[in-house]
Amino acid sequence: HTIPNGQPADPFFEESVLDTIFFIPSILSPDNKFTDLVCEKSGKTVHLLHLTPITTPESNFKLEKGSDDLLDLFDEKEHPFVLDETRRSYV
Repeated sequence: HTIPNGQPADPFFEESVLDTIFFIPSILSPDNKFTDLVCEKSGKTVHLLHLTPITTPESNFKLEKGSDDLLDLFDEKEHPFVLDETRRSYV
């Protein structure tokens, strides 16, 4: 899912084009060892999400082509795990 920062979307940081949040499964562990938590009392599983700031063009790309294509684009561009507030759009 994506959520823009207002309508129209405003950048989250000064001098930035990142204006939308992209919710994706946790990127910390590809084997899912640390992406789910089980609550001891209820036994319910909590799935951890990673919130990634993206640009409006990237959000539009995701809406047109799907989340998997945007994640493939992230892989192609070697998207960093550490936030770069000045990152430019990959689209």
